[in-house]
Amino acid sequence: MGLGILVGKRTRRGYRPSLMHRLLKPRISGNSINGLGEKNRRRASPIYHWAELPFPHKRIWRWFPLLELRSLEMIRQVREAIRQRATPLLPISNIRMEDQPANWAARAKQFALENEARQ
Repeated sequence: MGLGILVGKRTRRGYRPSLMHRLLKPRISGNSINGLGEKNRRRASPIYHWAELPFPHKRIWRWFPLLELRSLEMIRQVREAIRQRATPLLPISNIRMEDQPANWAARAKQFALENEARQ
């Protein structure tokens, strides 16, 4: 299924998500859902992994597991996610972290590389 229908592919211009992903993806961005630029503090809104809640990305979220149903690792991860959801959430921090998007991206990349991510 390397035609880009079920699985994305690399092209000369970079990664291109699969046709199914592009068809199922909602037209709203995660930044809008999570309130980029809002002044009031609140928890991030769920985008994926909360089957019992309505959210714009639900159609595509339901598609992801179908690609990996044969994987024992996927089954293990789903069980772990269900277990973690039963854990109470920590309170929202009173400390507000402000920085430029490029600095957040650099920190995320540094963390990933220091924790065995491949470049």
